[in-house]
Amino acid sequence: MQGRNETIEKYYETIRDFNAMGLWVATFDLRGQGGSDRLHRNLRHGHVRRFSDYERDLEIFLDKIVLPDARLPFFLVGHSTGALIALSAAPRLTNRISRMALSAPYIALSGQGIPERLIRTVAAAASWTGLGGLAMGGNRSLRPFENNPLTSDRRRFERNTGFMQAHPELHLGPPTARWLRETFKAADRVRDQRHLTKITIPTLLIAPVLDGLVPYRRRRNCRAISAPPSSSPSPAAATNCFRIATSIAPRRWQRSAPSCPASMAASTWPKPPPEAPAPAPDGKRGSPASQRPPLRGRRSEAASRPPLSDR
Repeated sequence: MQGRNETIEKYYETIRDFNAMGLWVATFDLRGQGGSDRLHRNLRHGHVRRFSDYERDLEIFLDKIVLPDARLPFFLVGHSTGALIALSAAPRLTNRISRMALSAPYIALSGQGIPERLIRTVAAAASWTGLGGLAMGGNRSLRPFENNPLTSDRRRFERNTGFMQAHPELHLGPPTARWLRETFKAADRVRDQRHLTKITIPTLLIAPVLDGLVPYRRRRNCRAISAPPSSSPSPAAATNCFRIATSIAPRRWQRSAPSCPASMAASTWPKPPPEAPAPAPDGKRGSPASQRPPLRGRRSEAASRPPLSDR
């Protein structure tokens, strides 16, 4: 499960690495972003009416797409907003998900130039007064690599920036007040000890120490008051541990071995395949069909199911 303002294409290398471990991957773009329908009249605004809509989308995806014809066990991997969705829905996923590995869960907010408390107050006031569709903040999607809080990998940063410029219709600008209000409420609920003690799925929390968006101490506190989750600091990464160099990412998953079955975390990592070519800005989504990994379907190249025609 991806973070806010991300698309499936950003994770084709991660999916390829999972394929190398013998896993197939099913994924989708969150509602309101990527290739999914927009929820605001301004197509650049990231918006959601209720956070529970995200959770319902996940459960429908599991029940209708994944569970009917897939083999157990199932592992849920999420980043940022996707990790928050997974943590929020986790008490209801006990009989469907065997393990979770969550990177940089969005359970707080920092690095915005103004205190989180003020952002919360403004977002709540706007939502209460019917201005929930108001954009909060400017468009930071084209910020430079230097001091960028989202990644420490320049090559992939430049590749993703080129893809964003070639396909602007897949990307968002600032979130709305309603989106912030709903995600703040979900983050408060997830950090509550009463909720955390209901999570019985063995969970690995990957916490980037250099994260400039979510304070590391907040994630550490979640681990301290909850028994199932374990924590793995990631000193070499900024926010997104899945979009760092291939030489670093495999070590991230090797360290998760105590929390995952042998089928997910092998004792030795396969030799990383050569870097896939960057998506070509040719006016079409992604790179040529002969080079593009089959990420748009319900499964990866490890499976043979027909692709989804509708997200």
